[in-house]
Amino acid sequence: FCGQSFIWSKVTPSIYSGVLENKIPILCMQSDSNHLYVTSLSSNATEKDIKEAIYDTFLLNHDHESIVASFKEKDTAKVMQKILPVLSGLRLMKCHQWTTLVSFICSANNNVKRITSMVHNLMSTYGDVLYSIKLAEHPKFEIEDTPPKVADYIDKLKRTGDLDQFPEEIILYSFPSPKEIIENSSEQALRDMAFGYRARYVYETALYVHDHPSFLSSVNELQTSNEKVEALLVCKGVGKKVSSCVVLYAFDGHDCIPVDVHIQRICNTYYGTGKDHEAMVKTLQQIYGKMAGWAQLLLYASQLSEFKKRIDDHQAKLKEKRKRNQVKGE
Repeated sequence: FCGQSFIWSKVTPSIYSGVLENKIPILCMQSDSNHLYVTSLSSNATEKDIKEAIYDTFLLNHDHESIVASFKEKDTAKVMQKILPVLSGLRLMKCHQWTTLVSFICSANNNVKRITSMVHNLMSTYGDVLYSIKLAEHPKFEIEDTPPKVADYIDKLKRTGDLDQFPEEIILYSFPSPKEIIENSSEQALRDMAFGYRARYVYETALYVHDHPSFLSSVNELQTSNEKVEALLVCKGVGKKVSSCVVLYAFDGHDCIPVDVHIQRICNTYYGTGKDHEAMVKTLQQIYGKMAGWAQLLLYASQLSEFKKRIDDHQAKLKEKRKRNQVKGE
């Protein structure tokens, strides 16, 4: 999920568990680099609710292929031409707003593994259990309250061999609301959970959002990404970078450009922006337009070690192929 959301758990090498819109527990199986099989574990949500949540979260109403193709056409630096053969299946998501705000407050001077741990600690300590199953007792999910669609999913697991790799128990929690955090926790309690100086930011932001119940919806109603970014700065621990991430991943700010060391490296190397953050943002927005944030996600991912190696390997194979073709031509 490439740093967009931290609520997901890797159950097996190809299966993830998570919660859509903070209420619908799901399992996702990655069948290949471009396809994700999703099944709901909710016995309460209707099929319509589940479908809408999947479409909203994964932005399935957007023409992904056309958007990605347009990046390749617009990019005169040819960066997209290099990375898209590996990253074309990476999608921008629309995540739960409150969860995303707290998650990125936790992201300051932090890494993905630790942010994920902090978010999951909040969920398991203060959230509600949405789904629980002990696989030692029900190794094939053959229990009465399991949704019917899981049967189809299990067939896929059997074919991939992933069923044998499941942990003994899966528990999926909701993310605690501002009210649940301020009533059941405290700044000191969060410090005791290893939140460090971020404990005060999380707790005070929970207090603010609780005391201003229409705050997040009012931010969402603002017209431009810049207005949304500025509005979120009122929250403790939220600076320009954190706010830009939250707006991009949770408030439909598809032209929003969070700038970190990875984007700085890309912009300096390929787009000649220098070290000025505003120049980086303007340059990427001018090139990629109203979906510049989606382009930023791809550029960011291309610098991560896991994807960078795959991109380099792909380029090496292309180079070797060109050499063979050249030899044949001679």
